[in-house]
Amino acid sequence: MTYSGSQRFRVTGIVACPLLLLLATFAFPCRLTASAGYTTIRGHFHVSTDVSEEFAAHIAHDMKSIYEEYHRLFDKKENSGRETVKIKVFGSLKDYNAAVPSEVRDTAGAYVVEERLIAASKGDRTREEVLRTLYHEGFHQFLYDYLGPDVPLWANEGFAEYFAEANWNGKRFRTGHVPWERLQVLQPAMDSGDYIPLETLFKVESDEWLAAVREDHSRANLQYNQVWSVIHFLLHTERGRYKNRLIGYLRLIADGEGRADAFEKSFGTAIGSMEQKWRNYVLGLSADKISTCRRHMELILFLAASYYDSPGELRSMESFERDVLRNPKVRWRVEAPGGTISSSDDRARLDEMLTCPGHDQADGPRYLLLENRSDGMPELFCLGHDGIAIVAYLIREGREWESKSEIIARHALAPGLERYLIRRRQGRR
Repeated sequence: MTYSGSQRFRVTGIVACPLLLLLATFAFPCRLTASAGYTTIRGHFHVSTDVSEEFAAHIAHDMKSIYEEYHRLFDKKENSGRETVKIKVFGSLKDYNAAVPSEVRDTAGAYVVEERLIAASKGDRTREEVLRTLYHEGFHQFLYDYLGPDVPLWANEGFAEYFAEANWNGKRFRTGHVPWERLQVLQPAMDSGDYIPLETLFKVESDEWLAAVREDHSRANLQYNQVWSVIHFLLHTERGRYKNRLIGYLRLIADGEGRADAFEKSFGTAIGSMEQKWRNYVLGLSADKISTCRRHMELILFLAASYYDSPGELRSMESFERDVLRNPKVRWRVEAPGGTISSSDDRARLDEMLTCPGHDQADGPRYLLLENRSDGMPELFCLGHDGIAIVAYLIREGREWESKSEIIARHALAPGLERYLIRRRQGRR
């Protein structure tokens, strides 16, 4: 099963003459998608959903591709005689709850071993959020088939979270991404000493894990982020030094070796002795370019919503940059979780914020502003990353506007949209 905690940002000040102080939230709400009749695509994966036929095809494509990454990491050849795996995505939480055991009701997704069923609920979540849930649950199914039921929970959930962060690059999924939101949970916990010691984390079993998910979201959020970080550390530190040892450790346990003995045999040390290396690794991580790009786009739209009487007044990025972001008469300051500050006084930071990360700021792609045809609200698009588009938009939550971003595989964009965005990026209409 899976759990996802949200992060909040706040404006600590946006000032235009005469003095105006706005306090607001910067959260992660979602859009609704209309339902249609059940559709099924057959093959190794039997995909059914009441969202749309197009979404069923997208799920089938992504699950086939992400399973190739599971096999690639574990150096395991795919078995052409594999049993069918059922994947069901329900438009409503009510229907999802009716299909899964009581222990995992009201969660985002689950893998039900007895039925070989990967299930998820759509509700008001974005498609990206649903797909990432499926990447997570799909790994549980893969690992159960590969190594059986005795894999330590921390490793099972850690790998599942690791694959949930995979991004499509036009040909395959790439793993190893470092989302900014995870670092906002992990690094402050490392600095303050409020993280869960590895000796404790590695002993957590299903009942305790689920209790945290149901009763203590802060603890659950930390659990998921920590196990993600441990797997990331073991796969990527020192050029993958521990990758084969990690997989060997899991195989020893599957063969009946005790967990502590298996760890020492595989890594040549006790669990506690590795903790400082892991902490230093996490504290040294920086957010990846895609995550940083999303954060920039959300921040730009959030500032526009905070400045204008209506966000629909944002019609041009050039005029917004000139009249608001770089206007010496307009002062703004935004504080992110973990204390990161962006402000009108930090010109270098502003230059970064307006350009897709990883590109030369002099000629790197600027974010493209479009008007949503259904509600007239602004949307920002970025095509600066292989295989995907990033879109950021605003929705109304009560009296406040909140910004959200999504990753969309370019092959899943609305017909003609990618060509239009490319023309806009080249300065053509």
